[in-house]
Amino acid sequence: MGTLKKNFAFAFGAQGLQLLQSVIWSLLIPKLMGVEQFGYWQLFIFYTQYGGFLSFGLIDGTFLKVGGQEYRNLDYRFLGFQLQAFLVWQIIILLPVALYGTHNVTSERSFTIIMSCIYVILYNVMTYLMYILQAVNEIKYMSFGKMLTAIFFTTTIILLLCLRVNHFEPYVIFYILCNTTCLTYYIIKTKEIARATFSRNFSEGYFGRMFRNIKVGAVLLFSNICGMLILGFGRFMVDNHWGIKAFSVVSFAFMFVNFFMSFVTQGSLVLFPELRRWDKEKVKTFYVKMRRTISILFPTALVLYLPIYLLVKFWLPQYLDSAKYLMFLLPLCIFDTKMNLLCNTLFKVYNKVKSLLLCNVLALSCSIVGILISLFVVKSMVAVVLTMLIAITVRSIVAEVLLSKIVETPPIWNNLGAELALVAIFVSANWYLGIVKAFFVYLVALSVRLYYNRNELKALKKQIKK
Repeated sequence: MGTLKKNFAFAFGAQGLQLLQSVIWSLLIPKLMGVEQFGYWQLFIFYTQYGGFLSFGLIDGTFLKVGGQEYRNLDYRFLGFQLQAFLVWQIIILLPVALYGTHNVTSERSFTIIMSCIYVILYNVMTYLMYILQAVNEIKYMSFGKMLTAIFFTTTIILLLCLRVNHFEPYVIFYILCNTTCLTYYIIKTKEIARATFSRNFSEGYFGRMFRNIKVGAVLLFSNICGMLILGFGRFMVDNHWGIKAFSVVSFAFMFVNFFMSFVTQGSLVLFPELRRWDKEKVKTFYVKMRRTISILFPTALVLYLPIYLLVKFWLPQYLDSAKYLMFLLPLCIFDTKMNLLCNTLFKVYNKVKSLLLCNVLALSCSIVGILISLFVVKSMVAVVLTMLIAITVRSIVAEVLLSKIVETPPIWNNLGAELALVAIFVSANWYLGIVKAFFVYLVALSVRLYYNRNELKALKKQIKK
């Protein structure tokens, strides 16, 4: 087994455990907690997703700088200096946030804000070390750390559920403790960097090098911020406009999409350091094959809508309203995962992060305008969610067109057209025909597409067996 296949095996193995963890907390925690308590749990997860912005591009810049190198060739003292500086400015920023964020709010929201600040500091240190391991292609160590978190937290969830703990606070506390286990493991595996963090023997030139890394990573960070806000702005406005219960229902629908997206996009963690070492012609061949494969296979994820709907209906009927939002969110499995797995990775490989930024800014602009219209003119949460899908679709199309020019391959308009047609059939059928009829209508449409591409599927099958 080649290095790339081994790394994929490690990455997807770790993500498989995290997927199990996610399924458990998604199906059992809301069953026990109730809508409001589950909403605060989701609010904690939502807040902490944006903690990476505090790196100001340092993590991304370091990742791009050391990507493709060997771990033994790294400048441990400089990387330790960066980590020390990063830790200090996080505490300076988050301390007043934690204090200010607890005024004039409920005790639950106050607890959520404080715990989010604590978690963000720990998680960002963990991410810094994890990205270094990823950049130098030490995927097995990075994956094992994630496995530890998944195993410990899954065990903890089961224990809390057996004790019938129905408040979100203990889950948050144990979530932080379990991620601290992963951080400890990464510190052990990067002990040379961790040891250097506590050294005072730093060069004056380190500040200049650190700011150059921040400058390089700032574009990528801002791009990532825009990318996250395409969906995040809508969720924030739902909480602000309709309250925690509405946020809980929408977040429940998002979780099913995140299962798929998180699992598939693990591939991007493996691809970047490996593709960075390849020559351009080899990368081009890989891109063409992967682009075609994703376009054919990813639309099959939409057949999961009926099983998910039935599961929610009989197991968590209080979240049945989530199903009508899920019909608009599930197509994100096609467009957002393709963007994260393929487009994001190759923009970084070709050092075209400004093109990535352009795609995300354009999509975010569409998202903000559409969501504000949906809130204050249409006054519909369905319209808010539909706007998110449209914005993500626009981003995916623009990114593929730009990337095709960079890689010097023609855009695959036929595949893009087929994807859009399948999504349109899926959404319209579920909206007008009902769940069961829509399932069979989409199944027929998907079967026609797969039959049309049967020769490529056979070639793909042979390639996987090699």
